[in-house]
Amino acid sequence: MRHDLDQMTYTDALAALSWQVDLGVSDAIEEAPINRFDLEPEVKPAPVSPKVAQSKPAPTPAPKAATVSDLAKAADALAQAAPSLDALRAAMADFHGLDLRKGARNMVFSQGKPQADVMVIAEAPSRVDDEARQGFSDEAGKLFDAMFGAIGLSRSAEGQSEALYFTYVSPWRMPQDRPITEAEHQVLRPFLLRHIALCTPKAVVLLGNASCVSALSQTGVQRLRESDHMLEAGTHRCAAFPIYSPARLMKVPLLKREAWADLLKLKASLGGAR
Repeated sequence: MRHDLDQMTYTDALAALSWQVDLGVSDAIEEAPINRFDLEPEVKPAPVSPKVAQSKPAPTPAPKAATVSDLAKAADALAQAAPSLDALRAAMADFHGLDLRKGARNMVFSQGKPQADVMVIAEAPSRVDDEARQGFSDEAGKLFDAMFGAIGLSRSAEGQSEALYFTYVSPWRMPQDRPITEAEHQVLRPFLLRHIALCTPKAVVLLGNASCVSALSQTGVQRLRESDHMLEAGTHRCAAFPIYSPARLMKVPLLKREAWADLLKLKASLGGAR
């Protein structure tokens, strides 16, 4: 029996509701079906924006390793800009194109009187030289002094014609006292030639193959000592004398006779008696 809810008393409505609960009714039923989806606001899914590919910054390329040619040009620019020996020394000390300094304790730049008529070039300081911060401090140094003392030259002399001035192709001791490589020669050569140009010596003595390679771009002391050579350093030109190094003479004493002949040749070029 259908009851009109508007005409039912409170008691009748409560009894009817209780009766329906006893029957297991859990939801109210209307005369017409209810679309519950119409009762809720339509929720539209948020538009899915296409995933924008995040552009990653391009990886920074590794710096291009400087070539030997690049390093030689940089060394030449520094060397040519040095107006004095002190400036040249500072330029070499600040030049990091070579890592030779890592294997040395000190930089042994030069010794003697820069205005001397004779400039001597050796390969690199020895371990003893490196520790003493002075060139030719070992047994080879004693022979060096004896060789040039025999023709009236000394690194301690003050007179321009009696004094000696010497430097190295590399002012740093070579790692494990190994020879200078060809690439290192190319980078060090501009500094050496500028060194010679600043000193303007009358003669340059090249002790050993390494000095000949850097100053003359030639090797083979035994062959080179048999002919005359002119060295060009900037606008300065002078005679060059390849001679066996003291270290070589200590190993092969028989070569001392040839070295003595080379020293006499040097003496004669400077004007004879000293």
